[in-house]
Amino acid sequence: MTSVDRRRWLKSVVAGACALAGCGETSESSGDRRRTVIVGGGLAGLALLRRLVDRGDDAVLLESGRRLGGRVYTLRDGLPAGLIAEAGAERVGVGHARVRAWLERFGIDCAPPTPPKEPFRLTLGAERHVVADTTAPPDVLLEGLSETERRFGPFWIDIAFATAIEAPRADDPRSAMRWMKDAGLGARAESYVRAFCAHPLDRIPAVEYHRLAHEDLDAFDWSRIDGGSSRLTDAMSAGLDAYIRRDHVVDGVWLDGGGLTGGLAGKPAVRCRNGAVFVGDRVVLALPLEPLRKLAFHPERPLELTRRLDGLFASDQVKIHVEIPPIETGTFSPWNARSAYPRMTWLADGVAADGRRLMGTMATEVDLVAVRTLLAQGSGAVGAAIAASIPDFPTRTPAAWFHDFGRDPFAGGSGTYARRGDVSRGPVITGALGVVGSDLSDMPGWMEGALSSVEALCGVWGI
Repeated sequence: MTSVDRRRWLKSVVAGACALAGCGETSESSGDRRRTVIVGGGLAGLALLRRLVDRGDDAVLLESGRRLGGRVYTLRDGLPAGLIAEAGAERVGVGHARVRAWLERFGIDCAPPTPPKEPFRLTLGAERHVVADTTAPPDVLLEGLSETERRFGPFWIDIAFATAIEAPRADDPRSAMRWMKDAGLGARAESYVRAFCAHPLDRIPAVEYHRLAHEDLDAFDWSRIDGGSSRLTDAMSAGLDAYIRRDHVVDGVWLDGGGLTGGLAGKPAVRCRNGAVFVGDRVVLALPLEPLRKLAFHPERPLELTRRLDGLFASDQVKIHVEIPPIETGTFSPWNARSAYPRMTWLADGVAADGRRLMGTMATEVDLVAVRTLLAQGSGAVGAAIAASIPDFPTRTPAAWFHDFGRDPFAGGSGTYARRGDVSRGPVITGALGVVGSDLSDMPGWMEGALSSVEALCGVWGI
């Protein structure tokens, strides 16, 4: 055996022993076939993994839990056949070309939401209204509104107003709500906006909401993924089990693995809580904002990543789906809007064989303290509280389904917003480290944003 052969043999023995002992995986480059370590099995991580595998590149993806998909999460357990509930991502805008391209690749269809047949009920303070068509609301709901404010009707005044007035400067210090009020948003219009807008308008800068409103406008005509959004991430991950390590919680990132037991000098590496170490030619962190903040970096977190994290904050929204039993008679309508939780309710698509359906609602920041007390008591308490708030709900004890991403340590929140107007967007790339995902993208909160972030990274690295 030559000295070269001996070194190769010893290296293979050591690598095999380390793998058996759970101390990690290492890999050297083979020509242009570079090894990529991906941390995070959400949409961004899976899209990157699939792209690399399709190219024949060497890659491994580390997922903290058992489930893949991240905040793309279709709830099915315990639901009657024919019904699904989306805990996170749901809408695909008409212009979301990247999402639609992936869906087309896997033969997954989209369909617009079923238009409501039931009337829409509005409760705002002492006012009670029944609206047969939200696109043509009665004059009484438009009283006191300007022409700009009525452009989309009372339920979407924030989008109508913010996309019609002059854009704020990037350094505008005003909040989104202050900016709109200074531009002439009336008192009645503000009451609608505060009741029905899911964004924290008093916390985000004007320029941030101007951008978000245009995104919402662009996605005004939207579709759902047939069978649930998780069909996309399931299709992306199909056949890739050999490249995926589940239950691997990464707690440290070494920009140079030479200072890490099991690492290699000159190579980036990550360490997991279970002691496993993964070394690559490049490391990609495809994580939400809060898990990113918890990572330890060695020797220190890159300055550009610190700046980005300091400029963003996570905001929570919890979607809750309540079962509606078959309705023989009565006047119940699942389409409601009110100034207190549940602020907005809607009828989810799908009907079970026995006629059961789902009504969706969403708790935002202003409601979450009270709602989370109910969530901690289980689905029965949540369903009963929602039913009690709607006098003609057909049962007092409906079942409910939800997932609180804000209390999920692997998600740490549902949406991400800028603290200032000058926060840059897109992936953070420094040397052999890339950070991608919806939270850092040009479209935070959207599946399209997660994919655009990956696309931008691949463009820089030539993948």
